[in-house]
Amino acid sequence: MAQMAILSWRWDGDLHSSRNIASAVHLAKAMSIKYLFVDQISVDQTLNGDALIERVSAFSTMYKTITVLVAYDKADEDFEKTVYRPWIFSEMRLYRYNPGQIIYVRHSNQGSKRNYDIFTVIPPILGDLWSYDLGKHLGLNWAATILETITRVLCEDIEMTSICDFMFIMPPYARVLSTAYETMSRNDQRLGLLIPRFLKEYTLEKEARPSCLMRPGEETVPLPTVRITSVTL
Repeated sequence: MAQMAILSWRWDGDLHSSRNIASAVHLAKAMSIKYLFVDQISVDQTLNGDALIERVSAFSTMYKTITVLVAYDKADEDFEKTVYRPWIFSEMRLYRYNPGQIIYVRHSNQGSKRNYDIFTVIPPILGDLWSYDLGKHLGLNWAATILETITRVLCEDIEMTSICDFMFIMPPYARVLSTAYETMSRNDQRLGLLIPRFLKEYTLEKEARPSCLMRPGEETVPLPTVRITSVTL
C-alpha cells in the first residue's frame, strides 16, 4: 500500500499536457511510489450506464484508503472555484476519512496562500495548515454537505459540463438523476437536487443517503495527515 497513491486533480489539459499530473508524477517518483491511480486511465472511459457508475464508485473508495496526492493548481482560475467543483468537492469529502497521508503538490503557489483572518470566523481543526487556502477549504468542506457544491452549480457560480455527472458523485441517486436528466430542463434538474423529498422518494438505499447529503459523525474518525509540498517543472 505504501507504494500506491491516488490522484485528486483539477483537470488542466490531457494526460500529456497537464501540469497537475506532471507535478503529481514528479512527487510520486520522489516518494518511491510505483503506482499512481489517475481517473482518466484507471476508469474505463468507454463504459456507460450502471457499469460506469460501479467502476467510478469502486475507484472513489481509494480516496479513503491509500495515500492521496492532491493537485488543484490552475493559474487562471480562482482557488475557491476549483475546490467547490462537484467532483473535487466530493473527493475532498472522501479523503477526510483516510487514515494515511494527503499531500498537496503545488506548482503555481495556489492552495498555499496564507489566510490569517479565517481564525476569527471558524476555529482551526488542522493546526498550522488552517492558515493556508488549502487548510481553510478542507475545514469548510469537512464541516459542510454536498449541498454546498450543488447550490453553487444551481447559482451558476460553478460550471459543470453535465448535471448528469451527479449520478456518479451520488450513486444511491443514480436512477432518479438519470431520469431527471432525460426528462427535465437543466434548471429543473438542478432544483431537484436541492429538494430532499425529491431525492428520498426515489432513493434505492435509505442507509446510503447520509453518505451523500450529510457528514458521518467525524468526531470518532481521526483527521488524516495533511501536508503541502511544491515542485518545479
